[in-house]
Amino acid sequence: MFQRRQSRVFVGVDKSLASLQALRRAAAEAQHRRVDLYVVHVRNPARSAWLMDSLGQPIPGGWLEPPRTDWLNASALQVIATSLDEALGGTPADLTVHRTVLVGCPGAELAALGRLDDDLLVVGTRGGRQWRHPGRGSVSRYCVNHSRCPTLVVPRPELARTMHHRSAPRDLWKEFDTISGAR
Repeated sequence: MFQRRQSRVFVGVDKSLASLQALRRAAAEAQHRRVDLYVVHVRNPARSAWLMDSLGQPIPGGWLEPPRTDWLNASALQVIATSLDEALGGTPADLTVHRTVLVGCPGAELAALGRLDDDLLVVGTRGGRQWRHPGRGSVSRYCVNHSRCPTLVVPRPELARTMHHRSAPRDLWKEFDTISGAR
């Protein structure tokens, strides 16, 4: 008899507020669907020693030596652990969470994850039309256009939008109270 594989929920994280918001939504979707959650971080390939890791720390070993991939993978796993802690207060007890590190271009790697119509890919968006690096486009846009499964694009939190559009000094606690409705 044909056995159907269980659907999954994938979410990409990269330390941004938008990805933390996406992780919260992905966890809620996985709990609602009663499926496993795959938390994915896509790191840069270890091509040269000038490459900075996703944690923003210089790669150990000097300027001319190639970086160690075990260190890069450990740093990427730390990004996932930190994201789970900051977004959900740790790994939810009622949810099976898989931590996955992929190497390559974030958009392409994330878009290739879901293969079933009932899989779900959740990505955050920084949601602006600001200048972009010529070699990088919008990861969320790429995923929507190339993913084989449904893709949910989660907007960044209101606080991140407020902080992005202001350049003058500000009282973040006052802004947080205003946004959250606290007095």
